[in-house]
Amino acid sequence: AVASTPRREVSHSRFASGELLAGLTNRQRQVLALLAEGKSNIEIAADLSVSDKTIRFYISAILKTLKVRNRTQAALIAARAMEIFPAENSSEPH
Repeated sequence: AVASTPRREVSHSRFASGELLAGLTNRQRQVLALLAEGKSNIEIAADLSVSDKTIRFYISAILKTLKVRNRTQAALIAARAMEIFPAENSSEPH
């Protein structure tokens, strides 16, 4: 019973990552993917042809939706989700 508990937690965190990302808009997912690549707000803004202020707004909304306190935590969730759902995560505009 003890050995199965960690596996259940890992499995739950995988599903939780996917569920949390499902709460993001396509644009927020694009921003999150670029954030997970280690890009700064200014670099993300340039890539998406929007202002730095717009990116700050998106990141604030992303942090709230993912229920995390900082970019690093958000990037970790994104990285986990990309391992699980690689075809669904892309920074390419649609």
